[in-house]
Amino acid sequence: MKLPKWINETTLYVIALGLALVIRLTNLGHLPLTDGEANWALQALDSVRGSHPWLGAQVGYVQLTSLLFFITSPSNLTARLWPALLGSLLVLSPVFARDTIGRKAAVILAFALALDPGLAVVSRQAGGAMLAIACAALALSAWIGRKPVLAGCAVGLAIMGGESFWAGLVALLITLGAARLLKLPAIEFNPPVNQLVDAENIPTENPGKPLRSSIIAAVATIVLLGSLFFISPRGLGSSFAGLAVYFKGWVTFSGVSALQLVAALLIYESLALLLGVWGAVRASVKAEPLDRFLALWALIALLLSLFYPSRQVGDLCWVLLPLLILAARQLERLLSIEVSFKLPAWGLALLVVIISTFLWQNLQSLSQGLGDTIYIENHWLVIIIGLFILAIAIMLVGWGWSAQAAGMGSLWGLCALLVVYLIFSISHATHVRPDVNAELWDRDYNVPQAGLLVTSLDRLSDTHAGRIGSLDVTVVGIQSPALRWALRNYRDLTYVDQLPAQSQPSVVITQKEQQPQLAASYRGEGFLWYQYTDWSSMLSSEYLPWFIQHKATQQKTSLVLWVRTDVFPDGQASAAPAAQP
Repeated sequence: MKLPKWINETTLYVIALGLALVIRLTNLGHLPLTDGEANWALQALDSVRGSHPWLGAQVGYVQLTSLLFFITSPSNLTARLWPALLGSLLVLSPVFARDTIGRKAAVILAFALALDPGLAVVSRQAGGAMLAIACAALALSAWIGRKPVLAGCAVGLAIMGGESFWAGLVALLITLGAARLLKLPAIEFNPPVNQLVDAENIPTENPGKPLRSSIIAAVATIVLLGSLFFISPRGLGSSFAGLAVYFKGWVTFSGVSALQLVAALLIYESLALLLGVWGAVRASVKAEPLDRFLALWALIALLLSLFYPSRQVGDLCWVLLPLLILAARQLERLLSIEVSFKLPAWGLALLVVIISTFLWQNLQSLSQGLGDTIYIENHWLVIIIGLFILAIAIMLVGWGWSAQAAGMGSLWGLCALLVVYLIFSISHATHVRPDVNAELWDRDYNVPQAGLLVTSLDRLSDTHAGRIGSLDVTVVGIQSPALRWALRNYRDLTYVDQLPAQSQPSVVITQKEQQPQLAASYRGEGFLWYQYTDWSSMLSSEYLPWFIQHKATQQKTSLVLWVRTDVFPDGQASAAPAAQP
């Protein structure tokens, strides 16, 4: 496969980086922070405001974000900016290891890292997970590429990403041990050597020197970032807290089933899984050391994720790293295969795409649940006939031309379809669209109307006192970091379990089932707060609509914003009774 002369390797990496930035930065701040995201963002905000909070395991994210909050205003965008930028820089990690995994495969891997739905989702979530994943991948690549100082700095950053780093490190160490027990052939790394110089005359480097350089760089990075360049030394005490959190996760159940991880891998990562499994099978037959090691690494990372009690779907990122490398190497081989009958193969690929598109439209009609029984049966009949025609076409191409043309044509068509579905999955999983869908990669409950609540409160504050954030707000019986983050500009903010009898704050926020005392002096409006999918209670009839449209029954929790009557412009003249939400 030849490319135009003006497209060189550097240009392709730049395009991949630009693509990653577009996917990760588009509408990055339009969704409110969830409870999990807000928990870490609030630590950074409290650090900036001088309240000296306790810093959790993801201290690297907190320190970097607090620096960003100090430079610019805290917002949903700035809270997610560091993970998005580091997730974009992840696509450049193959550069240092391209001599080992293959230069063409490295370029393909860069685009795979940019377009992967799972990595894109984690990159758009506030927290230290992507800091750990991206920096760990960069560290491994830099170490393979003989860049010990860069590798050490990246390891230091990854350690401060929290418990996610230790999950990845444990998977890699177990893989290395298993490879030795299974006596897999050693992986040959290709150090960059000047071909004009006789290799025998190159002085032998002390094998311990690169390791010492990496350790020194890692320690220096941890000290500088943990203390925020000696401005806030509290973070140094939490630098290795992620290790304790990771081991605590082995005795704590998260509520996420192993089936959710399997479903996310099969549905969102279908293209990478197809090529990766194919590459693993080929590696077992051809006995290729690197591919066999990558397959073993992906398998062990998957098993650890499935058996980890505190599992999250985001843990699959450690499975995706070796899986995408394996898939990129396999795709490179497929692109270099010479097909004897290209025209029939391309024709078959086009036919696969056309018929599959027709079948997808029928599945969409079925997923909407419209029509009577005869209507539904007709759609299933059309789908069966389409599959039968497709099978006949593949057999005719194989009989009339060659089995290779039939196989490659079918594969090209299937890959094209999976690329389209990959783009479809990215647009839904990352919530780039304004609507909130049911996504397996969501770590916490969505809070879709947090912005609407704050906008309503800001208007009242501006009308009443001439400035935003002037009203005193009391939150009754609600422990939601997302709510505290949404009300971050209201300094006179109080949290209580019950509203005191004689208390009449300007604004009271309660759960929907509650109402403040002296309710006649308040006007109330309900807001949808939590919206989530209960995957364990989904009916079998809901699977197809979710697969096609990513729609499912949503569980909802509301809260009520109560505002004292005299705060309204017309409230001072006459008191109106409270309106029930």
